[in-house]
Amino acid sequence: MKNNLLFRRGMTLAALTLTLGVALTGCGGGDDDSTPTPTPTPIVTPTPTPSPSPSVSPTPTPTPTPIPTVTTASGLQYQELVVGTGAEATTGKKVFVNYIGTFTDGRQFEAGNFDAAGGIAIGVGQLVPGFDEGVLGMKVGGKRKLFLTSALAYGVNGSPRNPQTGEQTIPPNTPINFEVELTNVQ
Repeated sequence: MKNNLLFRRGMTLAALTLTLGVALTGCGGGDDDSTPTPTPTPIVTPTPTPSPSPSVSPTPTPTPTPIPTVTTASGLQYQELVVGTGAEATTGKKVFVNYIGTFTDGRQFEAGNFDAAGGIAIGVGQLVPGFDEGVLGMKVGGKRKLFLTSALAYGVNGSPRNPQTGEQTIPPNTPINFEVELTNVQ
C-alpha cells in the first residue's frame, strides 16, 4: 500500500511539473528567448444578418409635390390648397370666409372671418384688390394662399391707421399674404 501511495504521489508530482513546464513555455518563462511565442488566433463568430420582417418593408419617404403657383394678369399670385366643390364666388355675391393675413416673413397681422357682418360682397371694391381677385372663382370648401404685391394690398399709403391708437398695421409698400377658406356663398 505504501508503494501505491508513493506511486500516486510521484505521478501527481510529474503531472504538476509537466503542467508547470508547459505553462512557463507558453508564457515565455523559459530560458531560451530566441523562439517567438505564437500569438493565439482569435475565434471569430460571424454575426448573422437579420432578415427584413415581412410585415415591415422599408419605403422611401415621398418628396412632397410642390403646389403650383398661378400668376394672374394683375400680378396676383395664388396657390390652390384645396379645391372646393360647392357654390362659386362670383362678382357681387356675399361670401363667408375664414382668413389669416401674414407678412411675407410669416408674421401674422390679422385673422378673422366675415360671418358677423353677414358676409361681404366680393369683387365690388369693399376689400383690397388682391383679396377680391383672389377669392373670385373659388368654390365653397376651397382654400387658397394669396400672395399680394403692395399695389394689390394697401399700396403706397399702407393700411388705414387705427383711430384710437394711431398705429398702422400694414406699412406703405408692403406685400402681404392671405390664407383664405371659403365657407359659404349667398
